[in-house]
Amino acid sequence: MKRSVLIALLILFGLVAYFAIRSGQRAQNADASQITGKQTVLELEAEQNAERPRAVVETVIAEPHPIFLTLKGRTEPNRMVTVRAATTGIVIAAPELEGRFVRKGTLLCRLDVDARQARVAEAEARLNAEQVDFEAARTLVEKGWAAPTRANSAKAARDAAEATVNSARIELGRTLITAPFSGIFETRMAETGDFLSPGSPCGVIAELDPIRVVAEVTEDYATALTVDAPVRANVLSAGSVEGTISYVARTANENTRTFKIEAAIDNSDGKISAGLTSDLRIRLGEAEASKVSPAMLTLHDDGRLGIRHLTEDNMVVFTEVTVVDDAADGIWVTGLPSRATIVSVGQDYIKDGVQVEPVTAADRAP
Repeated sequence: MKRSVLIALLILFGLVAYFAIRSGQRAQNADASQITGKQTVLELEAEQNAERPRAVVETVIAEPHPIFLTLKGRTEPNRMVTVRAATTGIVIAAPELEGRFVRKGTLLCRLDVDARQARVAEAEARLNAEQVDFEAARTLVEKGWAAPTRANSAKAARDAAEATVNSARIELGRTLITAPFSGIFETRMAETGDFLSPGSPCGVIAELDPIRVVAEVTEDYATALTVDAPVRANVLSAGSVEGTISYVARTANENTRTFKIEAAIDNSDGKISAGLTSDLRIRLGEAEASKVSPAMLTLHDDGRLGIRHLTEDNMVVFTEVTVVDDAADGIWVTGLPSRATIVSVGQDYIKDGVQVEPVTAADRAP
């Protein structure tokens, strides 16, 4: 073989060996890169999990529950009247003390009868005389000794005398100022020796049985409430008492755009005074509600009341809720999903849109 051919074969063999070695090195580098890439992804995921905040959560499930409307109100008398004089006279007696219970017809102020009693006696005497004349005229007419007009004239005179008697008795009765209904004689406004004219006050009487609880509702509830619907009121002096709605306004207050409602509460024992603060609870129906701790409620930046809970991928979201009832061990709210994983600790420190690592209170305990 020629020397030039041998040199060419050696060079070719060297090139093939070089490229074979380079290909092997590239394959090893690729495998190493894949291994390194996988390790990097795992390391990143581990770092992300390590940086993800932990949130203590609790799962609540909605169930059918009565919906109650709770209102702040105040107690008021069923009616309050200023009793006034209907005639002139000097007060000669004011026997009732303020704050006492009085029954209908109880004397509150007595006026001097002056000449009124004499006028009654005079009118009664005239009535008796006119009655005698009428009887005589009727007898004469029946026997044919007088014209029928004589009996008619005597009857008219008798009727006029009777009207005068009634008028005198009414005027005499006005000297006795009495309670128009049973209630509390709240204020005495006339004393013995005072001179009263028609319209002058004798005193104020308030009827407290039944007593009314007055509150205001928004337009959302005004149309849902009906007269005679049962209510429960919580009054400081009497505790929890039952009653019924007695009035629902159909015209809104011009300033507040709310509607006035009244509830009638039995107060036969007199324990409830007027002017007390009272809570009214009115059942509106039934809805799906969740029972949570009041501590889980939080305010959004825009002022809405709600609860923060987690989505399926553990993202924190805020949902507005409405408190519909309360219990000894929590409150009932509507607005949450039927099954919700709520943030039970640190509602105000976890922002919306943050992905968290959920843990239970048991997992959190050392």
